[in-house]
Amino acid sequence: MSITTRRIYFASLLLFFTLAAPLLIYYSRGWRFDIGTKKIVLTGTLSITTDPAGVSLSLDDKNIGRSPIKAMRVAPANYMVKFSKEGYFSREQPLDIEEGKAAVLNKVDLFKSESSRNRVLTGDISLFTESPDKKYRASILHTLSGDTLMIQKKPDTPFEPFGNFAPQSVSSIVWSPDAASLVIETKLDARREFSLATLASRQLQSILTTSDEKIQILWDQNDGSRLYVKNGDTISLFGTKSVYTLPGNTLSLLIQGKKGFFLVERDNKTIELITRGLNESVESETVIQDKLPLSREAALSAHRDYMIITDPTNNLLYVFRASISKPALFYQASSVTFAEWQFDQDALLFGNDHALHLLGQDGTDRVVVRYADIIHSPTWIYKKNLALLIHNGFVTVADLNYSPAVTLELFPFDAATISTDESGKYMFLVTPQEVTGIQISN
Repeated sequence: MSITTRRIYFASLLLFFTLAAPLLIYYSRGWRFDIGTKKIVLTGTLSITTDPAGVSLSLDDKNIGRSPIKAMRVAPANYMVKFSKEGYFSREQPLDIEEGKAAVLNKVDLFKSESSRNRVLTGDISLFTESPDKKYRASILHTLSGDTLMIQKKPDTPFEPFGNFAPQSVSSIVWSPDAASLVIETKLDARREFSLATLASRQLQSILTTSDEKIQILWDQNDGSRLYVKNGDTISLFGTKSVYTLPGNTLSLLIQGKKGFFLVERDNKTIELITRGLNESVESETVIQDKLPLSREAALSAHRDYMIITDPTNNLLYVFRASISKPALFYQASSVTFAEWQFDQDALLFGNDHALHLLGQDGTDRVVVRYADIIHSPTWIYKKNLALLIHNGFVTVADLNYSPAVTLELFPFDAATISTDESGKYMFLVTPQEVTGIQISN
């Protein structure tokens, strides 16, 4: 090769790299030529993971591969992303890709479409309830010989009989906070009887019989082995001689260890939330919130560092959060007929027949579901930011990771109640005649 040829070759390479280097730099930073707009645009990136993996993905009906995908370059635009996999319900949702920004869809859930339905309980069902951690389920089955307490310990197995009561007598079931025991109340004529069912030992024993309609049984929210009996203005620790005097006109109370929280009606008919130690005097009472516009049916409940008041008459909700000195009002809302905490998180799902709200740890309230017609039986899917509900006769799942939630109709079923298990893999559809278990995810 002659010197002249080599010089031309070298000059050509130099010219090529001089021109190509800026293009390579721009390309590496996400600039692309968009065929649709015939313009050079700064792309965004898209990353998607799904449960299960291997889901077919498409943007505006254009296939982009299978999940997971990581940092795929996509032209900025509003898209409809679709998720499809054999044996699962397909779902789609809007997606906004912005210039130079990363869009991440993490752990998008798909639900089985071909799961067999397993009838885990059939008969005349009068009560159905789940333990606080969704590990167990309990129901009362009416038979000719009496009421039978039925317990399910594993989501894919039938309910098993645990104990028997007089016919048409069981009126309520209350779980202990640790899901180890239940208190069953029966009513027969003027007699009320409370029985304690202990799951581990399979023991069922009567603990109290009374004709007094004012007697109440309640659990210590910090200790599932401690039961209290409220009788008028006193409360006693079951199995001991410990008796404590309550504030006068206590409408509802909550016990956490040695401390009590009380909704009290004062002489001027106003209602206050107060707290004091069970063995402390009236002088030690601390008012948390006064002049609450509540009815006498308002009730207290607790979740981790939170305490809530629900009033089914006035449809009011008050949320208090623990602080160093005393619980402080954190949030309040009206027109509330439903409220449920996510068991392992500080997230509250609440609402009414037409809308569901999500309350986060920062106190923000966002509407996640809104329908013109009625919503039935909303409930959390445990360990996932998902909820189930019944709408227009369809079991519907709402993905609460988005606002508004992405909703997906699964199948028609006008159940009275929906429940889920602790793994988030099973749902239970409850009617007065049967409980059906369905595996909805792996």
